[in-house]
Amino acid sequence: MAADFVHLHVHSQYSFLTSAVKLSDLPGKAKALGMRGVGLTDVANMYGAIRHYKTCKEKGITPILGCEVFIPAHQRYGGARPLGAAAENHDGYKNLVRIVSEGHLRSAHEYAPAVTLDFISERTKA
Repeated sequence: MAADFVHLHVHSQYSFLTSAVKLSDLPGKAKALGMRGVGLTDVANMYGAIRHYKTCKEKGITPILGCEVFIPAHQRYGGARPLGAAAENHDGYKNLVRIVSEGHLRSAHEYAPAVTLDFISERTKA
């Protein structure tokens, strides 16, 4: 694996029914593969974010905190579509927590915890 590769989109045990990756194993495996960091983007939740952060710091690699959020698809396509998002800093982390929470509290989709692109853009920096 290339030394400058960093995996930005990993689901963990908190992405129910999609992954069995244990957060306790992820940073060590990433480091063994020569990665300087690893991103966690669980599906519609950030339950493992702080644990991921602490475990990565213990292993000496950069934690990248994110989430796979859902946005309502165009009516023609139906459903909700996934969108990977990552925080650049502490403010970004707080905004991402707000975005994920909004999706669960006031979903923009009937069957998924979704937020609109407008809601996301109001909480990001260009």
